[in-house]
Amino acid sequence: MTADAGEPRRSLHETFQTMHRLLRREITAAEAAAGLGCEESRIALYPEFVLAHVRDILAKNFSALAGLIPAEDWEGVVREYFRTNPPDHYEMNANAARFPGFLHRMAEQGRFGIGEFHLELAEVEWLEWVAFSSPKRIPAPAEIEEPTLNPTLSVLKLNFPVAEYLNAWEEARAGGFPAGCPSVPEEQGGGIVFVFRHPGTHEAHVRRATDPELFAFKVVQGAIPLAQAAEGARIGLAEAEALLLDAERTGLIILPRS
Repeated sequence: MTADAGEPRRSLHETFQTMHRLLRREITAAEAAAGLGCEESRIALYPEFVLAHVRDILAKNFSALAGLIPAEDWEGVVREYFRTNPPDHYEMNANAARFPGFLHRMAEQGRFGIGEFHLELAEVEWLEWVAFSSPKRIPAPAEIEEPTLNPTLSVLKLNFPVAEYLNAWEEARAGGFPAGCPSVPEEQGGGIVFVFRHPGTHEAHVRRATDPELFAFKVVQGAIPLAQAAEGARIGLAEAEALLLDAERTGLIILPRS
């Protein structure tokens, strides 16, 4: 896109601003073309091109959620998100960061049949991407002197069994969804959920916290002497040490090694 002869050259910033105004529907394709000095037919394709990318990143980062919402409603969700939250980041996945908040607004407005389970599922699915893509480096055991929480860890208190649902969804996907997507849980029963990147596989893990894992989490987070923690939990020191080793195997914590 270049200006006609005799017209002043537009800066890259001015060009980007024009294109962003077009994505936000603040100007028409004809107005954008006139401002950039190019053919309208070339400009008119741009919003649909970007919309296709947004559709792809939402389907990728919120795949379980996308499978739960009827296709027509999901397309409406995608288009409304694109209209109200046009991309503003060079890394396409980062443009999905506002999606959970957007879904909350849609639920408040009673649109697209978004319920509380959908909101919790979207939050967890986004945190999976956050953990997977986190720039935080997980230290090796030889690099630390004290038990350390996985630095990619997020902790949530949920009302619905999202972790269990995602496990069922992954199993159904592996089998090609012979019976379709698992249905939305009718009863609550969430609890504490851990989301983190595993130090060994580097994949994002979603786990409903067990009592032994919560023990390990609290010990490490609070830097509580293990003997004191064991006494408070009324278990032996050897059992407490075993609980920390189990938490290390899941990837929740890192224990020092000489």
